[in-house]
Amino acid sequence: MRCVHTLRPEWGSGRLVKTGEGKRTFRFEDGKARTFMDSHSHLLEQVDDGEEDKPKPRCRRWTVDEDKRLRLLATDTNEKAAAHFPGRSPEAIKSRRMRLRRKARRS
Repeated sequence: MRCVHTLRPEWGSGRLVKTGEGKRTFRFEDGKARTFMDSHSHLLEQVDDGEEDKPKPRCRRWTVDEDKRLRLLATDTNEKAAAHFPGRSPEAIKSRRMRLRRKARRS
């Protein structure tokens, strides 16, 4: 189920992620999850996005070998590096690089 908040359109549309005990939680396009009591459901307007509510496919874990190769490609842009990792997007490369940097700083 997708909906928009009638008073906060800047949040974008929200997808229902959890229900329980008179409350529903939606994750909106701005990245935040918001919980609404059923008594406030009149503020949410259901929208048809033309897609079924399917869970996104989970990405496979990064291997130690992939981490080593990614470190060797440090000077390449995320787009160029993605060519060396089939099935990985430039966004996934960028995200993994940031995690590796944080991990290196902690060591």
